[in-house]
Amino acid sequence: MKSFHPACGQCTSHDINCDFTVQQIAPSETASTGSTGTPVSCSTLVARAAPSPYSSITFISSSKTDFKLPKRRYQRRPATARETANADLALAEVLPTPTNSQLQLNTTDLELLHHYLSVTVIALADDDEGLHLLQVALPQVGFRFQYILHLLLAFASYHMARSSSMSASHGRYLEGDCHYNTALSQVSSLIAELNESTCQAVYGSSVLICLCSLAKGPRDGEYLAFSDSDRAEWLTLLRGIRSITEVSRDVFYIDPVSSPGSETRERLLQDEPQLRHENTWPEWKGRLKECEQLIETEYTAGGGIQHAVYVHVLTCLTNAFHHVYGKIDNSRGERCAKTFQWLYQLPDEFVFDLQQRKWPALLLLSHFLVLLQQLNSYWFVKG
Repeated sequence: MKSFHPACGQCTSHDINCDFTVQQIAPSETASTGSTGTPVSCSTLVARAAPSPYSSITFISSSKTDFKLPKRRYQRRPATARETANADLALAEVLPTPTNSQLQLNTTDLELLHHYLSVTVIALADDDEGLHLLQVALPQVGFRFQYILHLLLAFASYHMARSSSMSASHGRYLEGDCHYNTALSQVSSLIAELNESTCQAVYGSSVLICLCSLAKGPRDGEYLAFSDSDRAEWLTLLRGIRSITEVSRDVFYIDPVSSPGSETRERLLQDEPQLRHENTWPEWKGRLKECEQLIETEYTAGGGIQHAVYVHVLTCLTNAFHHVYGKIDNSRGERCAKTFQWLYQLPDEFVFDLQQRKWPALLLLSHFLVLLQQLNSYWFVKG
């Protein structure tokens, strides 16, 4: 007859020879259990140790003073340095890269976020597509790139400041400036390291920075396209968008507005946009025709690059007027894009003349301000 050696449940289930043996039970235990003092099996111990309500559950009691853990047949060898490095690398690929700092939102920030989602985007969006972009897509990007979320909160704060009384608006401006400056410092450190995964977010942040700068309202010494200092802050930010799109153009196309890359008269004339001729002759066309005559007087056709630059700028301005005044089916967003496109595409020579306060440049800029007045339905353009 084949004999059976006592074995624990774990060794049996894994088909391992169990070296677990049960010593004779102490007399005190023999008296209480009625045992004869002979070795008992593991299953007997399990049955005695298991409480009656859970008799169907198998476990080994550790209350016995003579209990010994079963030994493994094979000892697990320590992992090598290469295996440890591979495991760490695999874990790094699975886990997201931690950010430098976790964004902490207080009650005021949550109030700003609520205002942005429920009020600011409604005032800014022109259609369902724009509403989805501002209300859903941008906040989702902000959860990945914190500077986007800071800019959305800043924009909402400036909106609340414009809508509040004078006593309450000051605090809102301070809250907006705090988020705005935080985002600027984060974005500035990323511009030099643009790549496929960050260029979209940096591009979006550059647009939001321009909007926030406008939303702050007029500031002493700043005149949109020139300033009392060396350069106009807002125009510099706008031209920064152009720089980002040019750097990212090899990665993917994100800019619907092509910028003039020529600085020579020949290239400017080749790329000259065609004027749209209409049967009617509105007043704005007469005013721009007078500007053309003054430019021809100041800069003759043989006068070099300046003549080509001013003709190019005037032609772009004329087309912008046509899109704003000559088309009744254009949406507010399209009119806004065509208006700011003129500033976006200004050649460096013209910007330099603006900063030098040369009258031909200021003359064309004054006509641009007429276009800007048509965008007063946007709260951040007012003033």
